[in-house]
Amino acid sequence: MILFLERFLNFMVKKNSLKIAVACGGTGGHIFPGLATANILKSRGHHVTLWLAGKDGEKKAVEHWNGDLISIESEGFQYGFSFKSFKTILKIVVATIKTFLEMKNRSPDVLLAMGSYASIAPVLSCQLLKKPYILHEANVVPGRAVSFLSSKAECVALSFKETEKYLNAKKCEHTGMPLRNVLYEKSKNQSHKEKDNKFTILITGGSRGATSINQKIIDALKNNKFKSLDFKIIHIIGNHSIDKYNYFYNQHNIHAEVYKFVHNIEDYFSTADFVISRSGASTCFELCIFGKPSLLIPYPFAVRDHQLKNAMILHKYGAADVISEKNLSKIFLENYLIDIISHPKKVTNKSDNAKKLYQKNAANELADLVEKYVK
Repeated sequence: MILFLERFLNFMVKKNSLKIAVACGGTGGHIFPGLATANILKSRGHHVTLWLAGKDGEKKAVEHWNGDLISIESEGFQYGFSFKSFKTILKIVVATIKTFLEMKNRSPDVLLAMGSYASIAPVLSCQLLKKPYILHEANVVPGRAVSFLSSKAECVALSFKETEKYLNAKKCEHTGMPLRNVLYEKSKNQSHKEKDNKFTILITGGSRGATSINQKIIDALKNNKFKSLDFKIIHIIGNHSIDKYNYFYNQHNIHAEVYKFVHNIEDYFSTADFVISRSGASTCFELCIFGKPSLLIPYPFAVRDHQLKNAMILHKYGAADVISEKNLSKIFLENYLIDIISHPKKVTNKSDNAKKLYQKNAANELADLVEKYVK
């Protein structure tokens, strides 16, 4: 009898399972949210296939993915008319043809596309095959791919509810930003600092670092007033000379840890009291899930100035301070850092406000949407 029930339940699970394609290639800002949602869908018994764009770094990002994976080389749009623009269009056409043939053979029930150029070929293929698709937009201002593809989507899922006004979509739903499960787990078990521990500032410019921010931080910390303050710096510098920064911190007797890059950013978010960073969508929501007050310095050349728009939402809700890179002076940083190190309680409200902004069930809600819109 037990064997019969077990076989019956397995049959019902298979009967109700869907074939789901998740297009999340490109950068980590698209891969990790897509991967988080794909894992949820897979845990619900669905057959999930990841579609990537053949870029460096994708393989490392999905090394623990236990499921089907298809990589078809694609490329982002180029501005203006040039030979490079022509090559890009040709690559997109070739990628679409290859994706169409592969997708026709696999016949997914639905596609979840996480934005960026990596979504174009899978979405166009779904349109040709008359398959439903869901888009997810990470930033406040939608990227060109999502703007272009949104009108025929079953629904566009939003990380920021303010994004809806920028789209011409049939339906928008605010699901929040799916983050890796390790970030959620670590945020629930953040290390509690002892009273005599140093006030810790994490400085990061993203995976490639930010040369201008790094240099301005160094210039500001030369001020002799910092010698009387008890604090610690964790500085993720990107692809720059680590010896130069270690020499500076040692010379000025500043307690600091310097790294080119870290894979376990959650450990550093957990121990930091304050963060100085760029304002990509993933970074913004990582700050929120950990409840970290921050000074955001948007990347000035971001497409459609989306980093500034992201940062201003956090500022609007009292979770962060924002300053443009061109206004980031040595004097401003000196005064700002001295103030928060001397008066750490000033940033307590920012911490509370940041926590309120993160939608903790984002991956589950996005997975629910995918199931809901299958015809």
